Amino acid sequence: MKGDMFMFGKVKKMGLLIILFFLVGCGIQYNNDVNTVVYNLNIGKTFKENIIFTVDSNSNFLDKMIDEENENEDFIYRLFKTDINNFPIADNERFMYKKKINKGDNKLEGILKYEYLESEYDYSKFITECFENYDMITNESFFEASISGEFYCWNDFDIDINVTSDFTSIDSNGENINNKYIWNINKDNYQDVDIYYKVYRNYDSQFKKHKASFFSINFFDNIKYIFSIIVIIIMFFGLFRMYKKSKND
Repeated sequence: MKGDMFMFGKVKKMGLLIILFFLVGCGIQYNNDVNTVVYNLNIGKTFKENIIFTVDSNSNFLDKMIDEENENEDFIYRLFKTDINNFPIADNERFMYKKKINKGDNKLEGILKYEYLESEYDYSKFITECFENYDMITNESFFEASISGEFYCWNDFDIDINVTSDFTSIDSNGENINNKYIWNINKDNYQDVDIYYKVYRNYDSQFKKHKASFFSINFFDNIKYIFSIIVIIIMFFGLFRMYKKSKND
């Protein structure tokens, strides 16, 4: 009897480890300071967004992210609350961010990725929820963004906004370092942000629809997660058979 219980406990622990392996990253991917958000946007045939949130794993920041009066949850809080799906486009739950949480010795890192059509980027939740004023202009020869006013998602975090493009002709008020246009939002300027960039490109060269009408643009990433679930089920089945065989022996 004790042997059966020991074997069952071992199988249970192995199963839990397998689940954690698939849900949580193995380690910190980016060497960013704690309490920072790095927002990367590359403009090409699509708008590729990569947002990296880094916090102290021992901090109580999640407790401070909730507005207790109306129970609204901050954008950053929702990233780390793993039972909430993150949708990149306002008022559209058809598509989801590719989301990953990495844990290090003293850091917790959240990564959101999505690839927008240009027509969708006007409704980016990061832009529409975090900035007071935003104006996106799509023209046949350029895309122009003017973002200003208060940054609502500050919460004592330092924010780096980085914009790059596959197109070489860009007007911008950001600092240009190696063809990357950079803005920093901090405690001194978060109430009066001024971000402007204009990318010259031929609108006809932009993707006008997703790679497959039935699937989202990150379909293959979703397939990876479905495959992971199947692997977990198969491994649980194998462990259960091992347990049953051991019990019969």
